[in-house]
Amino acid sequence: FAAQGLCDVDKIKVVDHQEFFKGYIQHLPTFNTRSIESMLWNIPKLSDYFIYLNDDFFFNAEAKVEDFLEQDNIVVYGHWQANFALKTKLKYRQFLSKNFNKPIQPKHMIAQMLSADILGMNQFFEIHHYPHIVDRKILGDYFESQPKLLETQIKFKFRSVEQVNPITLMNHLKIQKNQAVLKSDIELAYLKNEQSVEGEKLVDIAVKGAKQEEKGITLPAIGKVKLVKRPARTCRNPATGEMVKVKAKKVVKLVACK
Repeated sequence: FAAQGLCDVDKIKVVDHQEFFKGYIQHLPTFNTRSIESMLWNIPKLSDYFIYLNDDFFFNAEAKVEDFLEQDNIVVYGHWQANFALKTKLKYRQFLSKNFNKPIQPKHMIAQMLSADILGMNQFFEIHHYPHIVDRKILGDYFESQPKLLETQIKFKFRSVEQVNPITLMNHLKIQKNQAVLKSDIELAYLKNEQSVEGEKLVDIAVKGAKQEEKGITLPAIGKVKLVKRPARTCRNPATGEMVKVKAKKVVKLVACK
């Protein structure tokens, strides 16, 4: 980003899991989004409010501070859902798992429902895949006051149905304190979901084309897919923690449209 003139060098910092899992490094390495999200509050010098983006979505339109914060209240986009139906489904799946050894898929909605259920709420405010504003202090204070819950959240290497969604947990804590402005769902541009098989095919075609076309392939309203050279580098093996050398190679890159 700095080389492209998008921001200054000191605006980007790579934080190792060892830093913000300090005191809990026995649970590393982890490949679990919910475990990592549960410890974000422990990143040194992190702002009291920060915007969190998972690794598979990005901004595709102009955004303002007011989209995330109104005074000291966080802005949350979504809608209310009752817990009852999902809790019933979960109990049924737990029955099948216990008696017929059928695995339970750690669905996102289940994790969101559980994040409200543990706070004594009979409904949850369902959110979708977009950048979220996070109150670092309220999330950290809650997890530190609930050490058993925190242990459950971070002990799994991969997602588990026993885990709650940390972001919606933070939302529900803010809602209970009347520190959240709730707004309707916002329109999202999904590149891949259950209803978008054609979109997935389009991206596949663009990736293949980018490998053949020197200038890359443009996806209208999304961006350009092109082949770029990635220099040789040294990085950490997530399984062993060792530093390893990675050879230079060509990779496909998506440059989002402005």
